[in-house]
Amino acid sequence: MRVILFQDKFAELVRSGAKKQTIRIKARCKPSDVLSLRKWTGKPYCSKQETLCESVCTRVQEVR
Repeated sequence: MRVILFQDKFAELVRSGAKKQTIRIKARCKPSDVLSLRKWTGKPYCSKQETLCESVCTRVQEVR
């Protein structure tokens, strides 16, 4: 399972399923990986992570 963290401003969009993609510097997952989409509950690295939802990666595309 791969963990992907989101900023607070995107949390509700991720939870509702409205945000279905993300752009990352380096792809850390591959198609068919199970993803745990999370956000920090407080200060990063000093607080717990809240799971927004779990999903399956369907595709990875390079962006230039």
